[in-house]
Amino acid sequence: MIDALRKYLFPRTIIKIRNGAFQYFSFDRQQWIEMANQEETANSFFGQQVLLVPESQTLFRLRNFPQDHVRESELAEAIQLDIQTWSPWDNDYDYYYWPVRAKGQWLVAVWIWERGVIEQLAGDPQLVPTHIMPERAWKIAAIDNSAGSVSYPALYVDTTESEEWCYALLDETGLPQQLNTVADEQSAQRFWRNLDGVTTDYPVLVPKSKEPLWLPNEQRQIRVSQALPKSSALRHARQEGVNDWLDPFSWFKPLGTLAALYLIWLLGSSLILWQQGQAVNEQVDLARSAASDVIAQRDSVTRIHQKLQKLYRLRADQAAFEKILALLSQALPDDAWLDAIQYDATDGGWVDISGKAKQSAGLAAVLEALPEIEHAMFLNDIRKDKQTGLEPFKIRLKLMTTVVKSEKSS
Repeated sequence: MIDALRKYLFPRTIIKIRNGAFQYFSFDRQQWIEMANQEETANSFFGQQVLLVPESQTLFRLRNFPQDHVRESELAEAIQLDIQTWSPWDNDYDYYYWPVRAKGQWLVAVWIWERGVIEQLAGDPQLVPTHIMPERAWKIAAIDNSAGSVSYPALYVDTTESEEWCYALLDETGLPQQLNTVADEQSAQRFWRNLDGVTTDYPVLVPKSKEPLWLPNEQRQIRVSQALPKSSALRHARQEGVNDWLDPFSWFKPLGTLAALYLIWLLGSSLILWQQGQAVNEQVDLARSAASDVIAQRDSVTRIHQKLQKLYRLRADQAAFEKILALLSQALPDDAWLDAIQYDATDGGWVDISGKAKQSAGLAAVLEALPEIEHAMFLNDIRKDKQTGLEPFKIRLKLMTTVVKSEKSS
């Protein structure tokens, strides 16, 4: 009874795109069952709908970022900057990423696809899913290990929407390290030859509904099914502005609103009782008049203090910026000059510089060698201008915290 009510109120649905149409699968009794159409799903307001992007439309990369330099709150920005260096669609793309902490690094599986590809494949669906993620990412994240029979690292083989085989190498966290499409026996043999010999000990995870081809005899096979995907994989597939009521955090806002309404009701009742005593009203009025004067004086002092703090920050930022200009004039070679420089004092201090040089490749290393610079990284690809023979560059400098602090203290 409870399971039936949960399925009705909080249904879980995945949506695949096949031959220009949607296929709906509903999670029931620990398995995914295909529905004839969307109406057969519970289609509840509180349901979770995950739209899967076909593998043939996505591009996969495994990236890593040092945790010392990239915090979790900065990870999305770092990934977007990184995607711009290898995306074939310039800025006209959507993306999904699945991050895992490992050995002081952020290991991030990234998929990108051309913006508007879903409308191209299935028309204008008027569909508002709670999550959108690549089909391959969902399959890997939804491997059922409830019985504890699956161990990682492992290899996962399954077919794509075009019935080609896809071989995935999964690390000890279950994150995909590489994906290879295998169309025939020769390409399968190349895949196995290119793997490290240690991987012969890895189990091969095969869906129960599939009969794998071209697997070496020494590889141990484990039959698996799809269950609910890992929450860490679903997290970054969540669509902005769409509530996923299966996520407990989605209830914070409405519950907070109800609590606020209840508090207002309590205050309203107290106000009615308060108004019944005329003597109390007179005392409150006197106290309010006196308090308003105190509050006005306090606000005036606060505004003056804020203006002084802003002036101190401006002076400190100006001193730090002047020192940065002096450092750059000494460190940059004579054949390099700047077109623009931008200083940001937040988070310890950042400087973005852009310009041109005959040889730009080594500039980041030269600047990073300065004791005042903590880290330097390029924000663009280095390509020589055919007309001028110069190489435009754009470099972001992370300043040492001690540099900014010393300038502010002075």
